Amino acid sequence: TDPSLGAQSPSLLQTQARAHVASEVGAQTRAHVASEVGRPEGEPAVLLSNGYDAEAQQQLKGIMSECWTADFNDWTSCMAKKCQLTWTGTYHVIAGLPSGWGASIRDQDNAYLKWGPYDSWIWSS
Repeated sequence: TDPSLGAQSPSLLQTQARAHVASEVGAQTRAHVASEVGRPEGEPAVLLSNGYDAEAQQQLKGIMSECWTADFNDWTSCMAKKCQLTWTGTYHVIAGLPSGWGASIRDQDNAYLKWGPYDSWIWSS
């Protein structure tokens, strides 16, 4: 321990050990959640679309399916990245939709998708 930091400061080895344990616990938690949150059955459906033709809607459903993961942050990030690779614009994806957001995206290209118990809004800006 560095005496200038005081006797209470953790050593580098202790800090690394704590980080390793936290990383393992995080990985175990994600694996546990993924095993409990299964891939939805059936196929994704586009329930509402503004600015996407039938072909684009098929692509959106495919993207939703290809990106599936039980971690919603990873899932929505993957969907946004694939949309940006497919079309021009900056894409945003959220799981579900807080009620106040509808007005802010209604005038932009957007789609509302549902797959089993999950839903998401995709829109570009």
